[in-house]
Amino acid sequence: MRFLGLFFILITLSTQAFNLPVVGIGKSGKKHEAYEAMISWCDKNKGQMDGYICRRVSSEAHCSYNTYVCSGICIVGEEALTEEALRDFQF
Repeated sequence: MRFLGLFFILITLSTQAFNLPVVGIGKSGKKHEAYEAMISWCDKNKGQMDGYICRRVSSEAHCSYNTYVCSGICIVGEEALTEEALRDFQF
């Protein structure tokens, strides 16, 4: 009976989707670069974006550059999390 319960738990977990935070950064005032970096990670992992926001961040270290940061949530299934994507995702 324990084996049957464990089997159903594993099936449930293996088909579960995950909400993962994704971030894209665009330098020199390139908002589209930040957006595309964020979307490409989600697309590479067969995910779907569930909303995002982009903001300009002023940097005193680079006075002439404005950096854009886009962040959002990518919904992916467990099978979509490739080894390469997990390596890219680590901080």
